[in-house]
This record gives sequence, structure tokens and C-alpha cells, in this order.
Amino acid sequence: MLEKLQGYYSVELYSEIEYKRFADKTDNVYAKSLYTKLAEDERRHQGILKDIAAFYHPDWRDILVEVKPSTPIQPEKLTITSEVQEAYHAMKFHLKLEFLAVTEYRKTAQETREPKLRDLWLNLASDEERHHREINSLLQAFEKAYKEIIK
Repeated sequence: MLEKLQGYYSVELYSEIEYKRFADKTDNVYAKSLYTKLAEDERRHQGILKDIAAFYHPDWRDILVEVKPSTPIQPEKLTITSEVQEAYHAMKFHLKLEFLAVTEYRKTAQETREPKLRDLWLNLASDEERHHREINSLLQAFEKAYKEIIK
């Protein structure tokens, strides 16, 4: 379980950093607000994962703090020629990450016997589902607005 928690925590760290970076780069008020909220959620998820870790073993909370940001999948190697394309492909990548998080958190919830922990895993999955919907909505708007540039 510790290894699983470390993996989840590293992705939450990675996502928080990336969402902050996206918020800083965009001038679009809606996108900036969304990315800022996503980054805040990822930070909150880190706290929940620390609480879950401490439930299993008191020392595990401290072990998670030492984890570095990473992702279980890598973005496609693409030739990016504009900031619009960069933003578009970053959104598509994070859509995949959010879907993966939903899947993993739900699977872990099903494997968890303790009701309180199961609820925490299901709440994390629910948040990630919402993130997926919000990013997908932004992606669709982006595709309409920039269809000629993102080809």
C-alpha cells in the first residue's frame, strides 16, 4: 500500500505544479480560474493521501512528504509550433491523467475494507471525475476556438 500511496501522491504533486503553470500562462479568465481550482484540489488531495497513509502507519505520512512529482504515463512526443498547440496537447494529456486517477482511486476503494478509508478513496475519485469533465469541457471550447491552429 505504501508504494501505491507514493505513486498517487507523486501524480497529485505533478498535477498541482502543472495546473499552476497553466494558470500562470493563460490570459483566459475561465481557464485561469479552472486551473487555479484544479491546482488547489490537487493540493487538498495530497493532504487526504497523507491522512490515509497515517491511518496505515504513522511514519508513512512523513515518507509521502519526501516523494517527488512524477506521472505514470508520458506525454506524446509531438512537434509543437505554437503556445495554442502546447496548451491543447497539455489538456489532452491531463484528461488522460484524470481518467487514470478516477480508475485507480475507484479500484483502491473497492479493495479497501475500512468504510472511512473507502469513502476517502471514493471522494478522491469523485473529484477526479469532476476534473475530467471540466477539462473536457475546456478542451471542447478550445477545439472550437482554435480548430485551424491545433490541426
